[in-house]
Amino acid sequence: MAVTFSYINIPFRPKQAILRKIWLEKELVLKKKFFGQISYFIVNDTFLRRINKKYLNRSYFTDVISFDYSVGNIVSAEIFISIEQVKRNAKEFKCTIQNELDRVMVHGLLHCMDFDDLNIPDKKRMTLEEDKALRRLEKCLKTMI
Repeated sequence: MAVTFSYINIPFRPKQAILRKIWLEKELVLKKKFFGQISYFIVNDTFLRRINKKYLNRSYFTDVISFDYSVGNIVSAEIFISIEQVKRNAKEFKCTIQNELDRVMVHGLLHCMDFDDLNIPDKKRMTLEEDKALRRLEKCLKTMI
């Protein structure tokens, strides 16, 4: 199985999607995990808010929701990302949309590998893992140039 990207009613596509799939799969291997089927769905705010309300009983916008179907060390998930929220985050954090999307993609995946961000120490730990993963992606991208 592998990482897949699907786009629901939006024109946005990540840059170098194949390289990003490989990167996300390698992130699993580094954590001694195996990949099952990991499906990313890039959607709009309205779509993600409906999912948030229907499945999590939350009535607010968010950037990512992960549905973790992992069994043991085999990671399988559906990860929904609002590209509109990613764009707002990128503006707020003064980074590119692609950089913020990369962060949100790995953030969603980390949720499926027993990382959480419910309290300050866990959030710091997760952000540290995101930063490490993004550095690995950046290094990989530089070697491809």
